[in-house]
Amino acid sequence: MLSPAILLILSQYFWFTETVVSALARVLRDDWKKSSELATNIIYIFFCFSSFTQFHG
Repeated sequence: MLSPAILLILSQYFWFTETVVSALARVLRDDWKKSSELATNIIYIFFCFSSFTQFHG
């Protein structure tokens, strides 16, 4: 599980965060039918990112 401390560290590296979000979105789009657990975890990660205003465009 992602802790708030890790998300705050990631927010300092926007280029890294943008790359991670893009990769997760691609995996979710391509593989959501193959694994509901994977899809649930990726959606939860997006939910965690949404809790921090640093990640809002």
